[in-house]
Amino acid sequence: MDLKVLDNNITGIFISVITLLFSMYKFSKQDDINKKYEDIKYINEQSLKNYSIYIENKHQRLIEVNDSLINALGYVNDITCDLQEKIDYSKYSVCQLEKYVSRFNLNDDEKHSLLSLIHNDRDAAIKRMYYWEDRIRCVKAREMVSKFRQSILNVRLYISEEHFFIIDSYAINLFDLIDLAEESNLQITHHYQVDNQYAKLHREKSFLSKKVNSDIKTIINIMKAELFMINTIDRK
Repeated sequence: MDLKVLDNNITGIFISVITLLFSMYKFSKQDDINKKYEDIKYINEQSLKNYSIYIENKHQRLIEVNDSLINALGYVNDITCDLQEKIDYSKYSVCQLEKYVSRFNLNDDEKHSLLSLIHNDRDAAIKRMYYWEDRIRCVKAREMVSKFRQSILNVRLYISEEHFFIIDSYAINLFDLIDLAEESNLQITHHYQVDNQYAKLHREKSFLSKKVNSDIKTIINIMKAELFMINTIDRK
């Protein structure tokens, strides 16, 4: 075989091998690029999915805060307003009063004591019934405020700490207002007296009642601001 021909063949083979190796290298690099692209795409999709869940949870929990706030404030206002509609127990017979007492959520000793008082001192029994009526309403109000405060804790992860503490302080004020309402009712219906202590409690209750009903605007504005942040992000 001619040396020139042999050299040409070797050169051709060499070029073919180099071309093959380069193609393999190029394919390998492209495969790596595609794999990295798919990895990045997956991470981005998961991040977007997780963020969508975060936004959905924040929206839902803000709604829960709003709903529980409305319920709590309604119950608190019911026990603190000066003009309250109450059953006129003085119009009812002993038998009818006993039926009302049976509806109160009292333990056996308290219920027996009240039933005995109805037969021995009707006026005192009626005052005591108003006391228990108010006490039961206060318990229910505390239950509603507790649910409101739990909803605040549930949303803490999704709102600023500044907003969290403002709303939580509002819940604490609601608890304080219930305590004042219960104590002022106690002065009238349990101790059977209206004195300086009652006047002081009434002033404190009225002041705090006005404050919580005024501060509700701040709480609503905070939640609107947090919801606005969600809507702004969604549009982006």
